[in-house]
Amino acid sequence: MAYPGINIARLASKIQREPFLVSKPFTILHVGTNDVNSLSEDEIISDFNNLIAIVRRVSNTFLLVSSILPRPLDYEDTSDKVKNVNKQLKKLCGENHVRFLHSYRPFFECGQPIRRLFAVRDGGLHLNTAGQNKLCSFFINTVAHL
Repeated sequence: MAYPGINIARLASKIQREPFLVSKPFTILHVGTNDVNSLSEDEIISDFNNLIAIVRRVSNTFLLVSSILPRPLDYEDTSDKVKNVNKQLKKLCGENHVRFLHSYRPFFECGQPIRRLFAVRDGGLHLNTAGQNKLCSFFINTVAHL
C-alpha cells in the first residue's frame, strides 16, 4: 500500500493502529524522504528504529527497509544527509535482522540522481511513471530472490 506524503512517525502510528497493514509474508517499508528536510539524521534513525520495533511487535512479516532515494529537487543540499542516513539505516537494519534494500542505486548515474526518473512538474521531488516502474521492478525482483 502507498501513502503519499507520509513520514516515518505517521507510518509508525498508522501501523500501530492498523496492524493488518503488515500482515503479509513480506513487507517493504519505503519511507523517509519526506523527513529529510525537517529532521536531523539522529531523529530520522530514531524514528526508523521505532517503526521497526512497532512492526516487529504487531507482525511476523519478513521485513525489508528501502533506502531513502535522492531527489533532484534538493540533491545539492541533502545528498550528504541522505547518504549518512542510508549508512546508519543499513547498520540499524543489520542490528535488527531486517533486510536493507539499496534501492537508491538504480536512481543514480555518474554520482547524480537520474533526472528522467523524476517528475518535471514538481522539479524532481517525486518519481514519475518511469521512476515508479523502476522502483516497483526493483522491489519485485528483490522479493522474487528471497
